[in-house]
Amino acid sequence: MAGLYTSAVSIARIPYSFFLALPAVMLPLISSAISQKNHGLVKKYITQSLRYVIMILLPIMALISAYADQIINLLYSIEFTSAGSILKILNF
Repeated sequence: MAGLYTSAVSIARIPYSFFLALPAVMLPLISSAISQKNHGLVKKYITQSLRYVIMILLPIMALISAYADQIINLLYSIEFTSAGSILKILNF
């Protein structure tokens, strides 16, 4: 059972790695805009970055949920097929 959970978690973490990279990129831009007291630009950066994250992550997460069993079979083996239902839950 632990192997099933581990395989599902390793795949479920993939979309979140895209989201976790965002602060590293956005922090210098937002800090610069704040230091210039340009609050409109700060709002623009945050709004656009969240919009892009949603546009990228939601389709990826939907595809992973829809094809969870096939993804598990592709990356692991038939014995791990029951991890597909775990992946569907962990994905969201």
